[in-house]
Amino acid sequence: MARPRSRDKAIPITIAIPTSLAMKLENDLSHSQSRSKWICGAIEDKMLGIKTSQISETSTRQLIAALTQREDVDETLKLLLFNVLKS
Repeated sequence: MARPRSRDKAIPITIAIPTSLAMKLENDLSHSQSRSKWICGAIEDKMLGIKTSQISETSTRQLIAALTQREDVDETLKLLLFNVLKS
């Protein structure tokens, strides 16, 4: 029995990426994972506005400000965070 055809057919594309990035990707994927599927997911995430590196690009001051505005952060932690800002 033949496999049913996909409604959203995959097309091959060629891209150029730095060798170091390609090595990181290869090291991150297991032998059973699909590189194409991983890259498709990354592209979809980017197009939806999901930024996985957003936290790493945020300054410490901005992170502390965001934490102190959360309802689940108690006053003791807020004081500690403010002291970190002062130092």
